[in-house]
Amino acid sequence: MADYYTREVVTTTINLTELMRSVLGLRGADIDVVDEANVLDSIVSGALLSECAVSFESGWSDNDPEELIEWHEPEVSDEDKPEFDRLLALDKHEFFREVLKVDTEADHIDLQSSWSCSKMRLDGFGGSGLIVNRKGYLYITTCDYHISDDDVIAPRSVFSPWEELDEQAAAAVESKEEVLSE
Repeated sequence: MADYYTREVVTTTINLTELMRSVLGLRGADIDVVDEANVLDSIVSGALLSECAVSFESGWSDNDPEELIEWHEPEVSDEDKPEFDRLLALDKHEFFREVLKVDTEADHIDLQSSWSCSKMRLDGFGGSGLIVNRKGYLYITTCDYHISDDDVIAPRSVFSPWEELDEQAAAAVESKEEVLSE
């Protein structure tokens, strides 16, 4: 029997609020605090920020947020619960977008992944990269490529601008509200 596993590492230290650290912990992150400072910033309303090194031994957990809360029973105040729930429901790229809103010094966040297997398998190795910046995100994998008629190998990667994603999300919400009102 072969064991497949994924390791992910954020390649730079990033500033996180306590709530963000809690969410990352539920998503499977190992977090090492490098430095702590109380930053009086309008974005985080004076929340304690920590500069952290982040890695995932088994990759970002895509489990349902309700399952994560049920399994781990995090301690969150009633005041912080709505923001905690919102952050926990975000996809990986959306979460790191929120980190960039808090960490005003970071230009981008780079998350590198390796896919491994305990036995030699054709499908057991590879990796990916997620680069998130203030304009959008780019996701690249070793298995997402095409070979042209001239035998040129090119990655299939698409930069996804936040503006387009925000418009799509707003349209989906509007469509859902129309269906509910009928």
